[in-house]
Amino acid sequence: MAYTAPGVGEKRFLRNLTNRLLDEGGNVHEVLQTFSRSLRTFVQSREYQEQRRFSAVLRESQRDALAIKEQIRPNQDVGFSLWLPSAQLRSAAQWRLYDPADRAAAGGMEDAPKSGMTLQDIASMVRNSEIDFGVLRRNIYERLQQSSVVGIEELLRVYPHRATSLCSAVCRPGRRPRKRWG
Repeated sequence: MAYTAPGVGEKRFLRNLTNRLLDEGGNVHEVLQTFSRSLRTFVQSREYQEQRRFSAVLRESQRDALAIKEQIRPNQDVGFSLWLPSAQLRSAAQWRLYDPADRAAAGGMEDAPKSGMTLQDIASMVRNSEIDFGVLRRNIYERLQQSSVVGIEELLRVYPHRATSLCSAVCRPGRRPRKRWG
């Protein structure tokens, strides 16, 4: 059989083989380190001991069950009740899907009585409920030019038309306003 020189693809593969092996070896090393850390944490956290104890108790109970399987029928009362800490197990055939139409309210919706409010009234309510920080800031600076300390009470007295805006900006629900700004 005659020897044939490797082709370009085979040369490229052989040239890159060392780098690929080193990369994959690094990946294997990283996985081993992660596994080692996880195992160390598992053993140090005593979960390992609890797992071993649980497995031993389970093996013992299975061994005991196999020893008496010929003496006791599966549906025979053994004089012991086992309480499950979770939901009761039932057949899926007993379940029914929730149908909102079964609990629909009787009758239709009634029309609300007509309101005497106009769009201008609603716009005014919205305008009064919004905080105009520019006007509030101007009012505070104006009062600070006349006095070095300005209290909320003073601002409410001097600018009563902005009282709702000021209180909503300064007061938090359930708290009284501070007496002075300085």
